[in-house]
Amino acid sequence: MKYKHTVRTLYKLNRAEKKDIQNKHFKNVMLMEEPETVETLVPQAELPEPELPEEPQSELAAEPMQKPKKKKSAAVTTATIIFIVGIIFAIIYFSNNTDNYSYDIFTKTLTIRSDDYFESDYEKFRGTYDAPSYKINKVIINNGVTKIGKYAFEYCTNLTSITIPDSMTEIGFDAFYNCTSLTSIIIPDSVTEIGWNAFYGWTDKQTIYIKGRSEAPSGWDSNWNKYCKAKIVWNAFSESSDTESSNVEVTDKYTFDNYTKTLTVLSDAYFESDYEKFRGTNDAPSYKINKVIINNGVTEIGIGAFWYCASLTSITIPDSVTEIGGFAFYNCTSLTSITIPDSVTTIGGDAFANCTSLTSITIPNSVTKIDARAFSGCTSLTRITIPDSVTEIGIGAFLYCTSLTRITIPDSVTYIGSWAFDNWTGKQKIYIKGRSEAPIGWDSDWNRGCYAKIVWNA
Repeated sequence: MKYKHTVRTLYKLNRAEKKDIQNKHFKNVMLMEEPETVETLVPQAELPEPELPEEPQSELAAEPMQKPKKKKSAAVTTATIIFIVGIIFAIIYFSNNTDNYSYDIFTKTLTIRSDDYFESDYEKFRGTYDAPSYKINKVIINNGVTKIGKYAFEYCTNLTSITIPDSMTEIGFDAFYNCTSLTSIIIPDSVTEIGWNAFYGWTDKQTIYIKGRSEAPSGWDSNWNKYCKAKIVWNAFSESSDTESSNVEVTDKYTFDNYTKTLTVLSDAYFESDYEKFRGTNDAPSYKINKVIINNGVTEIGIGAFWYCASLTSITIPDSVTEIGGFAFYNCTSLTSITIPDSVTTIGGDAFANCTSLTSITIPNSVTKIDARAFSGCTSLTRITIPDSVTEIGIGAFLYCTSLTRITIPDSVTYIGSWAFDNWTGKQKIYIKGRSEAPIGWDSDWNRGCYAKIVWNA
């Protein structure tokens, strides 16, 4: 307002001038309806004359300063937050830190301190089929712990690392069931027992390193690696050989590459007992072998040699082999094709039975006998050639070969057993060369259960 400016300039004038101006303003103020201005102005007129500065004061400097407001202390707020967080951390720490184990919720690291962990505590962390566990990324088992209990890490699908100490002697069944994120695991040579299905569901992208052993000891269940496709490295990290070379098991009867799962048969002696290490059973098909190479010099593929080798996809048979034994490739459900050399004279009963992926097979001119059910259940077989050398076709030899559109029987065949083409349909054809009817040597039921069209003198 105008009077404020006037008051501020009073100090620059002499006493008479100030008095005159002040009286004039006082009269003007009395005529205005702002009583508070009078209270402000009058005291200003009675102030003692100050020393006049050489330079004019700014308006801002003349205005009264306001008292600063006090701010609340930030230290108090921070201390309160730290106290609360500390309480929370303490609760978390003590609830996940026991005599049996400790658990870091941030890194998801479980440290096992005693065997007692596997009595009941393990159930807090393992998963189930319906609810896999994502609680654990890493497991450290302290030295002194002697066992990993059954189901210990079942369905721990986030588990990527585990450390097993040399004090370990036992790994329970289903211990690492479906731990599909573990790329590898190292089994120390102190482990004398492993339960069945311990590594169930492991894939061919995972590796099991076994230290100090070239084969499973008697204390390990025969199905310790049932339904496990992981690469198995025996004698891993041994001083005498590096990991890569220890990957190959070598004997005087065979070699086995754990990485490629390739079995090379070196002698007939392999089929006396060693074959039982690799073949499977009806209850537990084997996934240990992907490829078989039989060395030249081997003369026979023994009975049941590759029985239930469910992952076998390829086999090489040399010209030295003369006989393929019964059940030799029974239930090799991944085998798609096979070439039989012209040295083979006999294909045993059920030799290729239930090879459900087998699509084609070539039988050489050397073969004289196809035994009972040799190709029964080969439901994907679309092509087969029977040479003129064959004289006998056994009972049920082509039973359930429902994908074959046709087959040609040469006139050299003097015997066909009963039910040889059972379950063939009306869309299939059997061409019989050089005959207008079945000879006396053929069983009267040779085509029993067969609805295929039969073409005589084909």
